[in-house]
Amino acid sequence: MKRISESNIFWLILSLLASFAIWIYVASEENDDINVHFRGVGINMTGEENLKNKNLVVLDLDTNTVDIEVKGPRKEIGILDEDDLQAVIDVSKYTRAGSAPPTYTVVFPNSVDSSDITVVKKSPETVNFTISEMVTKSIPVRGSFDGSVSE
Repeated sequence: MKRISESNIFWLILSLLASFAIWIYVASEENDDINVHFRGVGINMTGEENLKNKNLVVLDLDTNTVDIEVKGPRKEIGILDEDDLQAVIDVSKYTRAGSAPPTYTVVFPNSVDSSDITVVKKSPETVNFTISEMVTKSIPVRGSFDGSVSE
């Protein structure tokens, strides 16, 4: 028995078996669903050019960031951080001034399979904003030159 415990081949085989067992454990844990809370996710407005074409503009946005809790596989959620997520409000569909329905959607980066990820909680649930008519006014500007031409 003493001879087996002193053998390098014995320890090599034992090490390989132990590392294989640890690898199987980690691989099985990788697919477990976890919940992660992201704070300070930025709000991004899309479709503002369409509003400008209709002489409309977004005013009075309640907040610039939101908090989001997501649930999904450890391998997908583990590579995300606050800068990867976006809360997107599409304002292109609005055609007149007034208060807009305060909805936003969470957009994940292309590197993540978003079909496996579920948004559990959004805080705040809604982001209020107002769409107003754009007003322009022409102001004449006149300048005067006091001085002389240099030599």
